Amino acid sequence: MHIPKDAMLLRIFFGENDRFEQQSLSEAIVLKAREMHLAGATVLRGPMGYGHSSRLHTARFCAFHLTSRWRSRSLT
Repeated sequence: MHIPKDAMLLRIFFGENDRFEQQSLSEAIVLKAREMHLAGATVLRGPMGYGHSSRLHTARFCAFHLTSRWRSRSLT
């Protein structure tokens, strides 16, 4: 397996109930990434967190990681 020296990570945050047409947004993104032959995609749940403002977010949201270095696919 060839592992490229340069890799890119794309992280997208969105709501668990967000949709694209008739499917969940996470499913639509993973399927599109696969269609585009990207190295991998992973959907993670983040029930709690905070950002730059240190404001605590407890609403459900998903973090989507897309890399060209690791090969893993999972929907949770």
